[in-house]
Parts: sequence; C-alpha cells; structure tokens
Amino acid sequence: MKKIFGFTIGGLQHKILALVLVVLLLTVSGGLIISALKSNNLTSIVESARNAQQEAIENVSKDTMHQVVESTMSKSNALQARIADDLFISVKNDVFMLKTLAQDMFLNADRIEPGVVYPPDPSNDGQVTAQVLCEDGVDYTESKYLPIAANMAATMEAMYTSAVYTTNVYIGFEDGTHLGVDRMSSDKIDENGNVVSFPVRSRPWYTAAKEAGDIVFSGVMKDTFTDNICVTCSAPIIENNQMLGVVGIDIFLDDLEEYVRNSTSSGSFLSIINEKGQVIFAPEGNPLFTVSLAEDAEDLRQSDNRELAEFVSASQKSSTGLQTLNIGGKDYYLTGSPLSTIGWSVLSAVEKDVAETPTKWMLEEYDRINADASKTYLDGTITLRRLMYLGVTLLLLIAVVASWLVSRKIVKPIESMTQEIIESSKTGKYFEIKDIYRTNDEIEVLAESFEDLSQKTKSYIDNIKTITKEKERIKTELSLATTIQAAMLPHIFPPYPDRHEFDIYATMEPAKEVGGDFKNFFPFFFIFFVFFI
Repeated sequence: MKKIFGFTIGGLQHKILALVLVVLLLTVSGGLIISALKSNNLTSIVESARNAQQEAIENVSKDTMHQVVESTMSKSNALQARIADDLFISVKNDVFMLKTLAQDMFLNADRIEPGVVYPPDPSNDGQVTAQVLCEDGVDYTESKYLPIAANMAATMEAMYTSAVYTTNVYIGFEDGTHLGVDRMSSDKIDENGNVVSFPVRSRPWYTAAKEAGDIVFSGVMKDTFTDNICVTCSAPIIENNQMLGVVGIDIFLDDLEEYVRNSTSSGSFLSIINEKGQVIFAPEGNPLFTVSLAEDAEDLRQSDNRELAEFVSASQKSSTGLQTLNIGGKDYYLTGSPLSTIGWSVLSAVEKDVAETPTKWMLEEYDRINADASKTYLDGTITLRRLMYLGVTLLLLIAVVASWLVSRKIVKPIESMTQEIIESSKTGKYFEIKDIYRTNDEIEVLAESFEDLSQKTKSYIDNIKTITKEKERIKTELSLATTIQAAMLPHIFPPYPDRHEFDIYATMEPAKEVGGDFKNFFPFFFIFFVFFI
C-alpha cells in the first residue's frame, strides 16, 4: 500500500471508494443506457406516428379535396350550364311565340288591317325601332308580307326590350324583305346616306330554318352590322304547307365570351364546346383548349386522346361528374354539362396539382409544425441530457466525497488500531480502547477484542516472566548442585602417576541436572588393607 496526499492507495478506504464508484458508475451507466434506449425508442415511435399521421392526413385531405372539388366544380358547372341553357330556352320560347303569332296573323290576314313600316332612320339611334330592309333589287313597298308583319312590330319591340340578351328580333320573307327591331339604325346606312341592302334569303339563319322546317340555332357567327359574335334562333313561318318566311332572334355572346375569358381563377377555367365538338369560347393562354376558326377547329370528339374524346361526347349528352384526364402529360380535373337546347356543352377544368395545392400547403404547414416541434423536442432532449450529465457529475462528486467521508470514518479507527498494534509490537505497549473506537459497530467489538487479547497477553507474559524467574532460580541452584556434585568426582588425573599398568578417569552424566549417586575410586589393595585393619 502507498500513501499519496494522505490517501492510502490499495487500502481499505481505497477499496471501499472504488467499490462505491464502480457500483455508482454501473448504476448510472445502466440508467443512461436505458434512458438513451427509451429516448431513441420514443423518438422512433414519434417519428413513425408522425409519418403515419402525415400519410393519413395526406390521404384524407386528398379524398376530401377531391370530394370538395367534385362537388364544387360539378355543381358550379351544372349551374352555369343551366343558366346558359335557360337563356337559349327563353329565346327558343320567344321564337316559337313569334312564329305562332306570325302564322296566326297570316292565317287571318284578310281580317287584319295592313300596317305601315319604314326604312332605318339615323335619328332613331339608341331607340328600339322597327326597320325595314330588303335585298338588292327588291322594292319593300311592293311586299305583301310587310303590311301584315307591321302589326307585329309592337310585340317584337316589347320582346326585344324585356329580353336581356336579345339584340335583334326580326322576320325575313320569301320576297326578300326584312322587318327587324333593334337600337342601331345608323349601322344600316352607308356613307352615301343610302340604306344598305341585306341578303335576307341567303343568311344562315334563314336557310337553316327553311331546311329544318323547325326551330333551329345557328352556329356562332358575326352580326352583319356590328361584327359582334352572336347565335341566331330561327323558325320557319308556314301556312298551308307554304313557306312564307323565317322569324329569328339574335343573341350576342360578347358577355358570355367575356365571362368565359375571365373564368380563369386559381388555375381553373371554363370553355364552351359547340354541337360539332369545337371549342368556341375558352380563356386565352389556357393549357387545354384553343379557339380556332370554324373551318380550322378540331372536333374534340375525334381527338387522338381517347379519354378526352369520350369525355366531350359524354358532356353533350349529360353531366359527366368529376373526371381525371391526362392531357399533355398533366392530370386535370374536368367536368362537363350539356346545353341541351342548343346542343353545346360547358366544360370546367382545373389542373390537379393546382386543386391539391391547399393539401400541399396544409402538409407543408404540418411539416413545419412538426419540424418546429421536433426541434423543440431535440433541444429539450439535448438540454435534458446536459442537465442529466451535470446531475450525474454532481452525483459522482457527491458520491466520491460521501464515500470518502464514510470510508474515512470506517477506516480511520482501523488505521489507528493498526498503528497502535504495530507500535505495541515494537515498544511492548499494550493496546487500550479509546473513544475513536466507540463506533457501536464491529470496529468497537474488534477493539474490545484487541483490548481483551492485549490484557490476556499481558497477563500471560507476566506469568511467563514469573515462571521464567522461578525456573532460572531453580536452574541456577541445580547448576550449582551439578557443579558441586561434579566437583565431588575425582578430577586429578592420572590419580596414580606411579602406576602405569592402568589408567582411570571419572565422569558423571545425570539424567537431569543433579543425580543421586556419588562416585570415587581407591586402589584395591588399599581397600583390602583398610578392610583388614
């Protein structure tokens, strides 16, 4: 054992301290390992739960968003189609009513007083006015139809005024004359102040109604006098299987076109497909549909994209519901609703990624919240570990100090006891119990045992000394007796110097210090002599 700074290396105190430290280190290490494993397990569980939660949120959000988009787009598209179709139905009803009125009037022409009509007058600009036009070479004053039709002027003006989208109400006759109601008188006057001629019987609305023999809608075309985009609903006037003329109403589509062009919002947009499967209205720059001239426009029902072709065909028959189509390498949500009256359809489209943007934003926000929470958790874990390490360090220091103090308290009496025993072995000083040994434990018992042993040893030594003294006295007396007894033996040799025929010596070896026999020798003749004397 070595002492360094008063501390015994290899001693009992060192062993106790080492034992305490080993146990403490094992305990703390075990606790740290368990804590680390639990922390890692908790982190793994939290991460797994976060991923599962994120996946569930993503799936639920996508499903919910799909349902919302489907509900919103489908209902909105159907509503817009219904509103548009109601317009065409209203116009169709007006045309039917106008046709019926004309046929009744011509049927009862002999009972109707002829009216008077006039050509366009620029002074009537802005006023709803009935105006007469005719084909080149036709004299409207000789027409047999216009006087009867003049009685319909008031009805036509009222119809024009009450209808929001009605821009022209008119009747064309087989004699090349035309009676129309509108607000644009000056548009029908040329630069020379003459009324322009109007090819009544060659206009599409006239020829289409004449061929169909029933109410028809024309394709999208430009108005003759304003160049505005319009659609005409027309119907033939037939009396006794004879074609008299055609009634018609123009619907300007500028507002509808503007509405469609401005429908782009958050990636969604509207488009209108005519009865030929051609795109007639769509916002500029939309990624799907291009508006082209009628002769150049593609029939989408014949598209190379089979899904798109089937979708467009279906949209002209009934509402399609929400469908996902891949067009140009991108997925789109599309829904379509028919305009049954005119044979068109309204399509609503939105890019799927754009529609799912709220879900992405929500997931990004969720990721951000999770990242912040994870950072807070990790920071807290790091802080907790630092505090734990600090606590462990303090615990070790406290344990070292406490174990040192406790071991010192245990070892100090033993060291004192050991020192006294060593000193007593050198000086012969007897061991005596002191206050330092009053520990009320095994150390006190050991000290009492040493004290008792020391007392017994002292008594034994005293007895040994007494016995030794007595033995020494007896030994001295016996030695003296041995000397006396030995002195009694003849010790002069040779005893008879003048006698050479023999030699004689005397010696005695008693069994103990002194024997009971006495020895001597004499010449025989002397004995004999003495005997006889």
